[in-house]
Amino acid sequence: MAGLDFTNASIHLMITHHIGNKMKEGTVMLTDDLTAVDEEDTMHFAKTYFLQKFKPYNIQQFHHSTDIELNEVYSMVKTIFNDQLKFIPTSKDLAHLLFAKTEHPMIKDGEMSVVYFNDINLDGELFDAIGIFKSESNTPFLQMLENQGKYSMQHDFGYPINSLDKGCLIFNTEEETGYNVLAIDNTNGPSEAIFWVKQFLKLAPIDDDYNNTHSFLQATKHFVSDNLAGKASFGKKDEIDLLDKTMDYFKTHDSFEKKDFAEVVLQTPELIETFEEFDRSIPSSMALKDNFDISNQAVKTQSKIYKSILKLDKNFHVYIHGDRSKIQRGVDEEGRKFYKIYFDTEM
Repeated sequence: MAGLDFTNASIHLMITHHIGNKMKEGTVMLTDDLTAVDEEDTMHFAKTYFLQKFKPYNIQQFHHSTDIELNEVYSMVKTIFNDQLKFIPTSKDLAHLLFAKTEHPMIKDGEMSVVYFNDINLDGELFDAIGIFKSESNTPFLQMLENQGKYSMQHDFGYPINSLDKGCLIFNTEEETGYNVLAIDNTNGPSEAIFWVKQFLKLAPIDDDYNNTHSFLQATKHFVSDNLAGKASFGKKDEIDLLDKTMDYFKTHDSFEKKDFAEVVLQTPELIETFEEFDRSIPSSMALKDNFDISNQAVKTQSKIYKSILKLDKNFHVYIHGDRSKIQRGVDEEGRKFYKIYFDTEM
């Protein structure tokens, strides 16, 4: 599957350290052993927590003004990729480096997890990846416990599965230019954002035509599947229509301008507003460019996953290549859904 797919991904190694705020006299608490996960369900939830927020757009790379080897996180990650036996000691080096960057009182303390993943699918290829995550939002939750027909209530603290605070996913590819990296930072304050992406990771976007084109096409596909799919007023044919219009725009234009795209492709005020809300929801570290030159190679690559396929239960796949006005959706008197297809010639 093209894009970003975690279906077959697995956690190979994981370790957790506590990172305090040195501006508040906090300390680093290092562990010597891998983080224990006793149950299969817990491992599933951990994988979901670490990975679900990442989207396959705005790939960045580690950066240094003179020599990429002087980027400390890059060098430590490279050490792990080259020798997994150095996973634990190198994770401690990463913890010390992260602690050294906590130079603002607003930065929260929390747990830093370093995770080695196998078999993450990025654009149809399987990669090992190293994730570095910082969990800060430790919130209370209630438990209802039943014992012999009686209930008791107690509370505990934990990290919500849908609320990863900071993270990055480093794919074992493009080593010479700084690896391909996806980053997340859900804090709003500028000091905290600078701390994670700029001061600790030292990332820079791959600001070229190919990456900008690839990122926007991927984002639009996710916009359709995450924000529009399933809405009563927006059927499957409408999804296909919007994706086709998007691909037509990129095939027929030399440059992209977000306002022009909204007018030509999205058209309706309601759809434009929904897309703008989606655009604003993207973390600043993954933000889409407002304008760029379109890469024909990226369009060609993405066209393979922008297929106009109408999937009906497990019975039919209808491929739509042209005039979408020749297919109509309806419901019969018994409540069964149907599509009516008009054609001139049977080929």
